[in-house]
Amino acid sequence: MASYQKLIKTEKWDPLSETASPDVEKVEEGTNHQKSSVTPSRIDDQQLIYIDRLPSIIKKKIAGFDENGDGVINIDELLQAAQNQDRLEMEKKLFRNALVAIGIMFIVMIFVVSGMFYVIIQDAKDTRIQDASIFTKGNDPVAININKVKITLASLAYMPEEIPAKITNLKLRGEDDTVYYRMTKSVNILSKNEVFLETTNGDTISWDLDIDGGRDIYVRLADGTEWSRPASCEECTATSVIMNDDILQALNDFHEAIGLYKGPDGRRLEEQCESESNRNVDIYDAVIVGAGWSGIRAAEILSQDEGTSKVLIIEANDYIGGRARTVMNSNVSGIPTDFGCEWLYTEWNQLEPTLRNAGYLDNAQNEMYSTAGTATYIQTRNESTEELTAELMDEKDVNELQGNWKLFTKFRKQLLKRNPDLSYGEAMRQFMDMSIDDNEDRQYLNSILDLGEAEYGGDINDLSLNEVGFSFMLGSVYKTHYMPVPSIGGFGTVASNVANDIISSNADTEIKLESTVKKISEAGNNVVVSYEQDGEMYNVTTRAALVTVSLGVLKARHIEFDPSLPDKKLDTIDGMGFGLLNKCIMYWDTFSDMVWPEDTYWLEVITPDDDDSGLFTTFFNPTTLKGKPCLIAWVAGDEAVNMEEKTDDFIFDQVMKNLKSMYPTINDPTTVIITRWGQEENFLGSYSFNQVGRNFFNDASELKEKFGNIWFSGEATNTEGWLGTTVGAWNTGEEAGRSMAESIKDRKPKSWRM
Repeated sequence: MASYQKLIKTEKWDPLSETASPDVEKVEEGTNHQKSSVTPSRIDDQQLIYIDRLPSIIKKKIAGFDENGDGVINIDELLQAAQNQDRLEMEKKLFRNALVAIGIMFIVMIFVVSGMFYVIIQDAKDTRIQDASIFTKGNDPVAININKVKITLASLAYMPEEIPAKITNLKLRGEDDTVYYRMTKSVNILSKNEVFLETTNGDTISWDLDIDGGRDIYVRLADGTEWSRPASCEECTATSVIMNDDILQALNDFHEAIGLYKGPDGRRLEEQCESESNRNVDIYDAVIVGAGWSGIRAAEILSQDEGTSKVLIIEANDYIGGRARTVMNSNVSGIPTDFGCEWLYTEWNQLEPTLRNAGYLDNAQNEMYSTAGTATYIQTRNESTEELTAELMDEKDVNELQGNWKLFTKFRKQLLKRNPDLSYGEAMRQFMDMSIDDNEDRQYLNSILDLGEAEYGGDINDLSLNEVGFSFMLGSVYKTHYMPVPSIGGFGTVASNVANDIISSNADTEIKLESTVKKISEAGNNVVVSYEQDGEMYNVTTRAALVTVSLGVLKARHIEFDPSLPDKKLDTIDGMGFGLLNKCIMYWDTFSDMVWPEDTYWLEVITPDDDDSGLFTTFFNPTTLKGKPCLIAWVAGDEAVNMEEKTDDFIFDQVMKNLKSMYPTINDPTTVIITRWGQEENFLGSYSFNQVGRNFFNDASELKEKFGNIWFSGEATNTEGWLGTTVGAWNTGEEAGRSMAESIKDRKPKSWRM
């Protein structure tokens, strides 16, 4: 055990002195202490302090230095105490520094928070609130108010998958404008076409795109009350949702599916629902583009069908009939003039008996339409005066000339075996080069080709040698009604009467005249037809649309289709033949002006050269039928196209030149009407024909093929041999009407079928 020294206090002692005080005796050696000869303050190089011997005030201050509690403080304990004191001082210093740092950070935080509040206050000036969301001026969401947005209820079928699960509140408007607020129990999206909801009250709400094209949403309350409302205007609330581009796109997709778009002022449809005039969106069962015979027949079929009610015909012209256009000229009192079709075939079709049974043909008489009873004149030109004179050919001379045609028909058969893809013009050129030397024979054959152009509408260089038979040269006789006579009133007049009777007997069928269709768009299971009237654009929605416009209008792409028609259909439209036939219609006031044979229907002129052949060389004489002197000169094919660019005076001079060659004493007519079907923007031609290099049956089949819920009809779609005729237009209209009626019936709920 280490030795220690015992201090003995006698009077005073300064514990801080380096040596012992003189009043301190030397320690005696004890059992554990050895005597030393060193100074009184040190014993074995160690000083000891006895705590009990110290004054009380000092004892309290240094008692803590006695770590082992033996009442004696040695040098080690003093050193340890000093180290502890240094450590304490260091800790105090660190604590003071930490307090200073915390104070500085607090001051900085005050400035930062103040800056943030300033920025927020400034940004708040450019924020907007939409539904339950707050957006910055950059349209970025910065906060959510009540975490909800309102959306069109039926549009849930098109919403992102997470939206239906967040539907909470429903707002429904009854038929009496009572508003029902409901909580959602379940939402079922059966497909992109169907939504079914159930409320906590036990009500059910359903929407189906296949029922009435999604126009309405159907509500059945728990008490059995039922009604339907416009689907675009009923709304529901989704919670914890921010209105974003996906939701806006879903709304757009929904509106397009039901055939509704943004209004002309750019407002979204759901905003337009606030307007009573826009809340109930009307929809037609069928919209028919064109009020010609095809459109009229389709409208009649649809109006008579039990499953079809609302039918709309949109016609670009200011009259009904299309290419069956009748004009009552004030200069020809009581005499109808047909600018287009004039004859109605009485055999092998159902149009004539249908009209006759309905009383439209009560005063009609059968007439013959053939080349029988034709007076043929052959012109010669005075080489010095250039004057033309024409001589009536007798039957023998005509028969001799016809022998050349018989030779050509044999040549045609042989030629088709080698090359079926030829036009009549090319075949005739080959035949003439091989077999015809005499100019009179040549011009006679030219006159027959000119008749063929008028009969079939196409230019001789476009008419298919394989598909066109020139049956009128075989002595064929067709029984017809000549329509533009006072007892009937004209083909167009009959068309108008039929259409008006359809409208008067069907309150839900209507016709809009002077309305030009510009665009036809698919909208889900519906079709939107956009038309222009009086400079304003309008849209109508329909379950089915029928396009009956002429092939010329389709070729010109005057109607835009969205989506575009298939390439195959477009190629067919472009490749089919669409011809041109024009007339110069002339009336004379008195029968004393009639210098041509009254009982001869057809007057033919054979010109002396190729250039004049076909320029108004065929005349029809309806004088006895109309009861007034009248002649109609025809021009067709490329000659008709060229003549449309000429003035009326030029055309009239050409017509009268041929007439005066036959009847030098003929007076000028008192009334002259010249047609230009190629310049009529709603037709751009007369009728279709068999284009060389194509199969008309295949083309017509492709053209009439429906596209979505858009049907096509008209004479160019007839596959039964009636192309270019009113019968062909009427037949295809009936076919399309029946097909549309079946389609409409299948897509309407049973409760709506009448």
